[in-house]
Amino acid sequence: MANDLEENNITQDDFDMFNRIWEKYDLYSTQFIKLNQLSNFVAELESPFGVAKPNDKAIALFNIPISKGEMIHYLDVLHAVAKYATGDIDEDSEFDEMQKRLDLQFLKTYPMRANYEPITSTMQRKKQDIAVRKLQKNWKKYLVKKKLLL
Repeated sequence: MANDLEENNITQDDFDMFNRIWEKYDLYSTQFIKLNQLSNFVAELESPFGVAKPNDKAIALFNIPISKGEMIHYLDVLHAVAKYATGDIDEDSEFDEMQKRLDLQFLKTYPMRANYEPITSTMQRKKQDIAVRKLQKNWKKYLVKKKLLL
């Protein structure tokens, strides 16, 4: 696995850095952080995983599952930033295999992941946000137009 990762320019030092920064956000080692912490977390990561602010579009493209309570899981974030770091937008069999190995390694240490049920994703949230903004804009236009016609 180490060779696969190094071929994709990801080293053990990168994972160590990810873990070190994750621990700052997940103080009680729950494997989850709040969605509203994600932007700061990703901005704090160093290359190749980090994305400087404003990073809301990148986070939406990460398409990270969101669970109840607006929580996101360690492994989902790790997958997303690893995918970003490798430039692998379209998942291929090599990337899938790397993710499966990471998942198996993670589940041995943290079996709690099996009980995790996402309810939405960062991509869905971004789409919802855009839709709400369009509705609000059109509603304001309608009210202005209605007021002018009176």
